[in-house]
Amino acid sequence: MRSRRLGGRMRGYPIRPLRGLWLLAAAVLIVLSASASAREIDPGETIEPREGRGLVAIALDAAVPVSSLKIDRKDGGFGGQRLLRLGHGRSLRLLELPAGEYRFSRIEIGFDNQPYWYVNLRKDGRLDFKVEPGVVSYAGDLDLIASGYGVFHTIQRDRLAQLAIDLDTHYPGLRERWPVRWQGASPDRFGEFLTRELAATPLADVVKAADAATLAEPEKQADAQVPVLVRELFADWQVSMVRLNPAGDMLAITEQKDGRHTISVLDVATLQASLVYSGDYPVYQMSWAADRTLLIGVDNRGRTSYAVRLRVAAGRAPAFDLLTFPYAGWFVSTIGEDGDHVVFARPESDGGAGLYRVALDGKRIERSQFDRSRRLDKGLEGWSDVVTDRAGVPRAVVASEEGEYVLKTQTRADGSWQVVRRFSTEDRFHLLELAPGGNSVYATTDIERAQTELVRVDLADGKIAETVLALPGIDILEVLTTPAGVPVGAGYLQDGRHQIHYFDSANAALHAALARALPDRSIAVYETSRSGTRALVLASDETDPGTYYLYDAEHNRIEQLLSRLPTFERARPTRSSLLRLEASDGTPIEAYLALPESKGPHPLIVMPHGGPIGVRDTLHYDPEVQLMANRGYAVLRVNFRGSGGFGRQFEQAGYGAFGTRIEDDVLAAVDKALGAYPLDPKRIALRGASYGGYSTLMGLIRFPDRYRCGVATAAVTDWVLPFSSSDWAASPVARDLMKKRVGDPATQVEAVEAISPVYRYRQIDKPLLLAHGARDRRVTIEHALRLRLLLAKAGKPAQWLPFEKEGHGIAELDNRVRLESAVDSFLSGCLGGGAPAAAKGGATAAP
Repeated sequence: MRSRRLGGRMRGYPIRPLRGLWLLAAAVLIVLSASASAREIDPGETIEPREGRGLVAIALDAAVPVSSLKIDRKDGGFGGQRLLRLGHGRSLRLLELPAGEYRFSRIEIGFDNQPYWYVNLRKDGRLDFKVEPGVVSYAGDLDLIASGYGVFHTIQRDRLAQLAIDLDTHYPGLRERWPVRWQGASPDRFGEFLTRELAATPLADVVKAADAATLAEPEKQADAQVPVLVRELFADWQVSMVRLNPAGDMLAITEQKDGRHTISVLDVATLQASLVYSGDYPVYQMSWAADRTLLIGVDNRGRTSYAVRLRVAAGRAPAFDLLTFPYAGWFVSTIGEDGDHVVFARPESDGGAGLYRVALDGKRIERSQFDRSRRLDKGLEGWSDVVTDRAGVPRAVVASEEGEYVLKTQTRADGSWQVVRRFSTEDRFHLLELAPGGNSVYATTDIERAQTELVRVDLADGKIAETVLALPGIDILEVLTTPAGVPVGAGYLQDGRHQIHYFDSANAALHAALARALPDRSIAVYETSRSGTRALVLASDETDPGTYYLYDAEHNRIEQLLSRLPTFERARPTRSSLLRLEASDGTPIEAYLALPESKGPHPLIVMPHGGPIGVRDTLHYDPEVQLMANRGYAVLRVNFRGSGGFGRQFEQAGYGAFGTRIEDDVLAAVDKALGAYPLDPKRIALRGASYGGYSTLMGLIRFPDRYRCGVATAAVTDWVLPFSSSDWAASPVARDLMKKRVGDPATQVEAVEAISPVYRYRQIDKPLLLAHGARDRRVTIEHALRLRLLLAKAGKPAQWLPFEKEGHGIAELDNRVRLESAVDSFLSGCLGGGAPAAAKGGATAAP
């Protein structure tokens, strides 16, 4: 949403209409206002329905103080309202209004009657709503989010279950006289469903029963070894990024020490280092612009960027100048080889981003360089992918237009942009580098192809001029290029491991030598020096998230630098076996099984991955898998249909398969594992997050004789809900894509409800643990609340573990300890526990 600064109080000027007309107008206004006025209902107040009038529940959840929210009639007539002093956090107001069509029109941000920003909501048609007579109309909560200084946006959240609780708490008996009617842009029948299911049962009693199953301090009741293992396996990486400069004589290293994030620059020859950055926020971007210029992006909500200009003297640690960018944004490309200029993307107030050429050769970075008249992308709107030439001129972009994507190129003498290719939301197209000669661009795409391939696209007409690499049934995930933009290799996943296909014999030979020196590891060559004599290498596998090495080609020597995690003291990491199988319809499925050290038959934890479309599991380090195995459980992960990396047909086979064929694939993998490994078929549980949490619920619903219990974190419970209550719901492109994947609630509501656990809650009769973050904007906590209420009504409340400050996932280590402690205790009660691995010193974990 566009925000504007308010420049002070409005001045008043006297108005002197003719006396007779003034009296007539006043009389008309009195009559109109009497019939059209809005009235705010106080908590506890009893109000009876009146003809032609209805109630509307307005809920605003603001990350900043809000002084007012304005509601207008769409026809411009009387009957709107301005709600004052809404403050910070969530507030609920109940209004009586004349029946009609309304819209949220404006939010003023500030304290009391002194706003300093406003957000115009008029252009967002999804925020329009109706007020119907005799009902409580509700169009969803408005979340006001600050995404930068003076940059705000709103998202809509459908919280029908929470609204029912709030109304019963603050307006007792209201829902008995005033039924709640959902008025959001996407249908939702849950309110009526909840009312029918509750029947005569008071909602307050159901809430009490659901809340009684909340877990308090699970870490204090868990096995003492669990927190120790969690803190070891889930620890933040001590080294997150390492970069080698083009000369090969400097390393930039991002570390986390004592809760602070640091960047050091190390002279490879002298091993002397300089600390160039230290702060509370993580580094999300780091690259060398030149031999002595380092670019840094820090994720401090506003995303601050820096340029570090180094001065190197013999025998001394590098000295440096730190230049701070005056605006938030990110680096797009480097101009030339001297590192004096970059192309920088700055977020704009309209929600897009502008491209600017920024000089780094001064004592500071001037704000004047970001004057909008200097934008490099004039005439472009809504771009998401961009390629520039060596002079910093944008030459190709991918943009969103009217529900589809377009490739725009700049090849004409007048610098104008032309659309040379259109493709759908289902197509994959990613720009990489401008090819030598400047007339074509390298990209990865699956358009009209069986898998994602590396291609070269002609800028003049958008046609594919060359297929550089195609691997049948395998999607290309990344491309390695020279500083000039020429591809030297392509990365992909095969058999769960990262692989690289090189186009030249020299790089292929280097990779082979590294593989011999570091056997059974996935090898990634991050950077190679300009001369080719030094290479920065990352080696990783299931037992190690990654260790950096420096390879010296002149002396054929490899030197270990730093590891992402320290050596484990307590945990005993394990490796997985690869399983191949066919689903009942012949679809090939790949799965991975990790076994504990103890003797079988083992209890089995089935862990469906999230997504589900385009996401997959790999044989890389996974702390959840390692923790489960260390606690004595076998762990099965399945790349069911819809998973990414296996080609277009396999990925799109997941469309329309949510809750059905995907879960059939998971069960087929379970049967395959049971037939090949020492597993206990009577002790199988499900565990997953996001779609994996949903898959856990559907597994318990559809196959109660196969699974004994489930753990669902951030689980989707109602597939109708995300269309009006998700971080992607405001995007027409995302909505259209999700309709293809799961169904359209507007035209297929019964089918969508049929694959939603809340509407099949009576079929869940196995023990269930639900966990959810209150700040989750992808799968809102309303999903968990709806299912919790219904299960409590059925007399089988789920164990409940909420996280007040978490989003779509568990980020904080202390919260991860809470979650894993609860999961361990829950699984022990459900499956009888596994046989924990012995400590490295030979001691056995305490029972």
